[in-house]
Amino acid sequence: MGRTTLILLYYISGIKGKRRLNAAFFGGKMSLLQLKGLGPIKKKNLEKLSIFTIQDLLGYFPKSYEDRTQLIHLGEARDNIFGLFRVLLTSHPKTYRFKHKQSVTSFNATDGSSFCKISIFHHSFGKIDYQIGEEIYFYGKAKFENHRLIFQNPIIEKGLYGELGRIYPIYGLTEGISNKDIQQWIKEILVYYGNQIRENLPVEMLQELNLIDRKTALNNIHFPLNIEMAEKAKKRLSSEELFYFQLAIEQTIKDHILFGNGVSFSTQGDKNEFIKNIPYDLTNAQKKVLDEIWQDMESSKRMNRLIQGDVGSGKTILAFAAAWKAIQNGYQATIMAPTEILAKQHFETAREIFKDTIQLQLLIGLQNEKEKNSTYKGLQNGDIKLLIATHTAIQEKIEFAKLGLIVIDEQHRFGVKQRKALFQKGIVPDMIIMSATPIPRTLGMILYSDMDISVIDEMPPGRQVVNTYVVGIAMEERVINFACKEVDKGGQVYVICPLIEESEKLNLNAAQEVFHRLSTGYFKNYVSALIHGKMKADEKEKIMESFFKGEIDILISTTVIEVGVNVPNANLMIVYNAERFGLAQLHQLRGRVGRSSNKANCILFHMNPSEKSTERMRIIKSTNDGFLIAKMDMELRGIGDFFGTRQSGLPELKFADVLLDEERLNRIRCYVKILLEKDPNLLGNDIIKENLHYFLSKNTGMTM
Repeated sequence: MGRTTLILLYYISGIKGKRRLNAAFFGGKMSLLQLKGLGPIKKKNLEKLSIFTIQDLLGYFPKSYEDRTQLIHLGEARDNIFGLFRVLLTSHPKTYRFKHKQSVTSFNATDGSSFCKISIFHHSFGKIDYQIGEEIYFYGKAKFENHRLIFQNPIIEKGLYGELGRIYPIYGLTEGISNKDIQQWIKEILVYYGNQIRENLPVEMLQELNLIDRKTALNNIHFPLNIEMAEKAKKRLSSEELFYFQLAIEQTIKDHILFGNGVSFSTQGDKNEFIKNIPYDLTNAQKKVLDEIWQDMESSKRMNRLIQGDVGSGKTILAFAAAWKAIQNGYQATIMAPTEILAKQHFETAREIFKDTIQLQLLIGLQNEKEKNSTYKGLQNGDIKLLIATHTAIQEKIEFAKLGLIVIDEQHRFGVKQRKALFQKGIVPDMIIMSATPIPRTLGMILYSDMDISVIDEMPPGRQVVNTYVVGIAMEERVINFACKEVDKGGQVYVICPLIEESEKLNLNAAQEVFHRLSTGYFKNYVSALIHGKMKADEKEKIMESFFKGEIDILISTTVIEVGVNVPNANLMIVYNAERFGLAQLHQLRGRVGRSSNKANCILFHMNPSEKSTERMRIIKSTNDGFLIAKMDMELRGIGDFFGTRQSGLPELKFADVLLDEERLNRIRCYVKILLEKDPNLLGNDIIKENLHYFLSKNTGMTM
């Protein structure tokens, strides 16, 4: 009888008595409480791990494995390295008891290559009668003390059929839940309800990608027969993640985006006529994207275009150009900004560009009812041609006479449902989404598969490169004095902190504490202000307005200014605890300065260095290329952390990596397309439909 058979028999023997359940395995009706040893308290503890159902538990995969299959000799042991050993006892176990019911049991052993001492703390071998010369197996970490090999608290068994002699799964735990608990419950599920596990991928995909079936994959991800099978299970389950990830995106697009022909704007509105009224030259990259916009607008196809460009690359002027084109053809346009202060800034810029040639209107929450009602009337009768607003533009009260174009600035601030509400106010209007968060090509193809993507990869002439410096907190006095000199020269300064209030658990600089310390110390002779996310919207707007007007010298803030106004006079940014921010976020923050021809600096206080944070600081210091920074940030942090899973709607993939799995992802995307072409509503694919609903329920942001 082979070792594999022995292991499987051991699993089965661990559960006595066959029980029957009249519930489908993934039907959601079977309760966790039906598992042996899982009562209400442990059920509550499992919820801390986001485990609420049997399916959640089966999908709670090991975070790592220990290979307890390869025997080595004591003579091969290395300090602080784990290993599996087979030895003979050379002494009887002796237990020494201490105060507070503590004890240690020790004995000596050998395998012929060397000797060792084994100690078990807080446990007695009184009930186990080990004899000199008896053979045992153990798995543990080697330690050398005074050239003597010692093992403390190893796992000991008389044979290779329990926790030894197999690939051992290690799970993430929480209080009240042990590794043995999770193994035992998953073992029970697989033994008694494993036959109810149904295949949830297309047969063609399994065959062409050489994937094992789902039941085999789940068995081998939790209890691998060997390392090769564990890898095959990971490949299968990562392919499953990519399949449902892509399927969820395609279904979301189908459910929420309007397809069909759009407005066919005539050739009226020559772009050169618009360009000649701009007080500066467009870059070649801007001209290329403008050509793409014009082609879209003059075709019968509805424009659905994503414009990516680094902070300050000149996306907004292209939005105004598209709005002008729509208006020249008798339509209305709206531009939505993520904040009121940015909406105001867009409005002022539009007034400078268009002079009095078109009727503009600003719509923000702070306006009184009389102003708002006047705007509603002007939109409804068509007098207002261009509306610049925040999320208020999707209010039910608003009706456009003839909406032809929607532009959304910073797409991640608006969900798909909000975009859909805007679509429904127009006659299948054209749409432009602008983003200062660069997205690698592969991910862009997935997340925006329904959109054409334009990239502005060139900065306007005269735009200064921001000099970035990484320093320790010991340099604080010199940095603050430098900030004072910047203000003395007529400049303005941002000071960024990771938290609003001090935290006992986190040794971080909080905005309130830094503001109090600096405003009463180094900055006492300057006008400084504090802004953070817990403030009321109107309060934040007033502070940002004052900073924009130059009435505030130094703005101490959390990351609420990440997407903010254009303040050309601000040429210095200081960031405390820079290690707490991702690369892309630091780059976005840094983009708030250097928006004029003056020299700009960004100084990062690296206060709690780690290997990863040191690498991030090296990257942010070495380049100003937003696309390169975004790519490296995603590689370091993963897409969920990069975008913020809850905010972006991206799922947390356990095995798959959309950046590294580009070839496989493209192949899987083809299977999704074929499936939806044959069965758009999955009416003939109940199993896939059930699993898609489960996938979406675990990643609620994707439903948007």
